[in-house]
Amino acid sequence: MNSLSIKKQLQSWGLYLVPTQTNNPKKPKTVWAGEYDRKGKKKFVWKKDKDGAWLDWKEEDFNDSFAVNLERSGLLTVDIDNDCAFSFRHLLPQDTLITGKEINGKLEQTHFHYKVAKQKSFSCALGLTEEESETEKDISLETLTNTCAVISSAERKVINLAEPKALDEIEYNNLKCTIKLIGALSILYKRAPRVAGQSHNYYFYLSGCLAPLQQTLKFKENILEELSTAHGKDYSEYETMCAEQVKTLDTKGDNSVATIETLIKHVNKWAPAVKNMPFLQLLDGSKDKFNRKLISAKFGDFIQKKYPVEKHILFPICAHPNMTQIWGTEGHGKSWVAMQYATSLASGTDFLKYNWVKGVSPQPVLYVDGELPGGTVQDRFCQLANEDQTVLANLSKYLNVSSFMDQPEYSYSGINVEQGRKNIEEEAQRISAEHNGIRPHIFLDNISMLVQDGFNEKEGAEWTPIMKWLSKLRGMGYSVYFVHHATKPVGNKTSASGSNVKDRHVNISMHVAEADSSNLIEDFEGLQSVVSFTKWREYKGTKHGKPFIARLKQDSSDWEIQDEIYKTGKQQKVIDLINSGELWNSNRTDEENKKVFGCSRDTYFKLKKQQTQTLKVKEII
Repeated sequence: MNSLSIKKQLQSWGLYLVPTQTNNPKKPKTVWAGEYDRKGKKKFVWKKDKDGAWLDWKEEDFNDSFAVNLERSGLLTVDIDNDCAFSFRHLLPQDTLITGKEINGKLEQTHFHYKVAKQKSFSCALGLTEEESETEKDISLETLTNTCAVISSAERKVINLAEPKALDEIEYNNLKCTIKLIGALSILYKRAPRVAGQSHNYYFYLSGCLAPLQQTLKFKENILEELSTAHGKDYSEYETMCAEQVKTLDTKGDNSVATIETLIKHVNKWAPAVKNMPFLQLLDGSKDKFNRKLISAKFGDFIQKKYPVEKHILFPICAHPNMTQIWGTEGHGKSWVAMQYATSLASGTDFLKYNWVKGVSPQPVLYVDGELPGGTVQDRFCQLANEDQTVLANLSKYLNVSSFMDQPEYSYSGINVEQGRKNIEEEAQRISAEHNGIRPHIFLDNISMLVQDGFNEKEGAEWTPIMKWLSKLRGMGYSVYFVHHATKPVGNKTSASGSNVKDRHVNISMHVAEADSSNLIEDFEGLQSVVSFTKWREYKGTKHGKPFIARLKQDSSDWEIQDEIYKTGKQQKVIDLINSGELWNSNRTDEENKKVFGCSRDTYFKLKKQQTQTLKVKEII
């Protein structure tokens, strides 16, 4: 495709292009307009005129060379100009506009262009030694926003003509982490010793430490290729040897594995620049242990072990520690129920129809909200507190709220990645220390908003690390409550969205649904939800696990609970007849009455009693 066609295509995507003209061949990025302003200074094409308006360019101003004004086009460009980072370009999102230039006779991808809502460049300080030059500090890559980037010239070529990928907040954060990861890997690669023997050990230590990380597979291939080239041998089959090598890296025990700290200790003698390099935590694969042994104990020893003991906080729904899933369709009240649960735990008050156990103190709570605006979360918790000074005092002491609006770039590190899980765990540990070691109750609202893009909730493998982590937290003495949405209903049936892998781990699965027409109270202003349990170990099928209706008035903290739920069909027909004044007539035979109501005498009087109780509730409301 010629430059004219490329230019038209880019302009159709809303990119602001400028002609590239310069009298300084040493600085091709300094794109001068060929004109001077009134003060005699050169005009630069990505700048504005003296009145603050963007400089406009006509078609006749263009030739085969042109650039894109990043600031006006809302673009962020990742600029990779060093071959140390070329091996890791595959980690960047590829479905975007990519340009490059010829290096050593090969056209290389050097510039990746992305559309961002907030333009903010960031550097990747790689922490090299002070003796190294300033140019070495930008060895791998940089980001550009408030300048222009050449798209087409004698040197620059379009490699992938695609509309710049629009990044949301989560994708933007992922990009930042990826850039830092590429920078770290590039330095580790560049600083590798080239002396026979030293390079052998360095590459094996490094590859073994990074072995659990899928995103560095290509890096490991490069390491093995480097070994093959350096020593004239085929190292492609040495992957298992890499894993074996790391077992002996740490002298603390035979079964220890390489951590980043251990890696630094061993490679620092060959690569001193690695010692204080930031972002090494992005490479830490030590969480996936090699050679885990099965541990057992004789029964006499086993019964002497001290495990976290379940302690009822709210009977019987909350025995600490536990794991609870609260799920339902959007707008049916699952977040209201979760917030009331958190409020009850932190204030020492009843939750719906479940009573606070006497003698138990209010509990520390961490509520992580990834969806509602911070102001809405404030309003809801204040409404549930209902200006009760004792409740407010307890909430101030025990309730900790994390809003996505307070996080960097308005988003969390996803709990489907190690760093996101680590962040929540560390905050829970801080809260525990604040309350003399009492483990807090952790609420995650909701799963869909607390994972990074690319999470496929239908795949069990995607859920496995999350559920293992939640189970680990429960084993450590934390109670975990996660909010999740429902699938689209098929007929009258629905379920919690995603793989059923998550359901196997939970103690309780609480379904919050909209009350149907047979249970709605007319003119009631507020929430009317049916709470039921699709799973409740030990109590499903008992009176505690039966469905009930929970109603919450607007601007009130008082929940109305109705234990009996009327169903559609035959039972609803009986209720309608009772409401119309039809009675079980003693002047008719039982068979005649059965034909009228479609039920037995016992069923009729049971439903009539329930309906009388409901009418009393209406009168109270």
